Amino acid sequence: MGNLIILIDNSFNGDLIIENNKFKTTKPFKYGHGMGFNNISKVLENYGGEIRIEHTNNTFSVAVIIPYEDYKQE
Repeated sequence: MGNLIILIDNSFNGDLIIENNKFKTTKPFKYGHGMGFNNISKVLENYGGEIRIEHTNNTFSVAVIIPYEDYKQE
């Protein structure tokens, strides 16, 4: 109760680039790629949310947790 949770699973080839605890794009043309997690993290900071990232050899999983106030019951 009180949280919106978005779960996303995606298959991938298993290649990851992680620098300073941040995921970097593996695409050959870097410009304009790899900005998503940073943007999502900034928005979640403003709303007290969080992002959780897990991966296996071929599955990349992201959980976005956003707290919200339920409507007021009278």
